[in-house]
Amino acid sequence: MHEEEDYIDFNVQKLIPHKFSQFGPALAVGDVNGDGIEDVFVGGSNNHKGKFLIQGKDGKFSKQDLLSGKDGTEKITEDMGTLLFDADDDLDLYIVSGSSEFQVGSPSLQDQFYL
Repeated sequence: MHEEEDYIDFNVQKLIPHKFSQFGPALAVGDVNGDGIEDVFVGGSNNHKGKFLIQGKDGKFSKQDLLSGKDGTEKITEDMGTLLFDADDDLDLYIVSGSSEFQVGSPSLQDQFYL
């Protein structure tokens, strides 16, 4: 289940037509473990880790965290877009960070690239 922090966009951007901070998770699909079956990466919101859903041969999925740690509270980014692609002979993950929750120039807006 996707979790979001409660944030009121209209307090910062009064003219937007609807809340942009709670669109839901970014998704990317690819075979991350090399077993020939497509898996799914589900991006996380601020304070919530992104997760891989690794598909088994029976069609069922098992969860695997992207980041180590107990609950994700050390994560200070909002995953707005994700892409699984091959940068170095295996599947790599690029995460676009963003949100109106953070000030311009914040380290929370820095994209991440995982080899």
